[in-house]
Amino acid sequence: MSNSGEIENNESSTIFGVIKNQKDRPLTGVKVSSEKLETSTLFDGSYKLSVKPGLHIVCVELDGFSKEEKKIMINADEDRQLDFQLEEDIGTSRLYGQIISKENGNYIQNGLVYIIRPTINMNSKIDPKTGFYEFNKIPSGTFDVWISVLHYEDEKSTITIEDNEEVRHDFIVQKKRDEEVPWG
Repeated sequence: MSNSGEIENNESSTIFGVIKNQKDRPLTGVKVSSEKLETSTLFDGSYKLSVKPGLHIVCVELDGFSKEEKKIMINADEDRQLDFQLEEDIGTSRLYGQIISKENGNYIQNGLVYIIRPTINMNSKIDPKTGFYEFNKIPSGTFDVWISVLHYEDEKSTITIEDNEEVRHDFIVQKKRDEEVPWG
């Protein structure tokens, strides 16, 4: 397997293209593969695979987007363009929970909860009455979930969610220590 998408032979057939999202923006880091060849898109969404002549199935995948495959026939010493437009993956899962103070067991009333993933960044406000946060219609996968509350230590958890799954994840947060500035 070649990470660069290159083959070692005298035939120089090339499949190249650009991968964009539905808003016509280039997607970086998309995995592009065909048979045993694999590469990733550059910052401008472009990719290139040097292949043997014949029929190829090119597969593109990126977390947070639907996977796509296209067939292409390529002759010896031919360069063929094959572009993709990926759709964002709208999930069927739910992540929710409460933010609770470690010191007194009360619900935290202000702050944000973030889901961070290379292609998905979302936030949810903490409900001031109940301390609840909630994310709906998220795709399956593994996420870093951060909470940020004024006067409390930031907390992070890594959570894996399957399709159609509801996951409750509560955070217990600790107040920041007041530290005096050392004189010196």
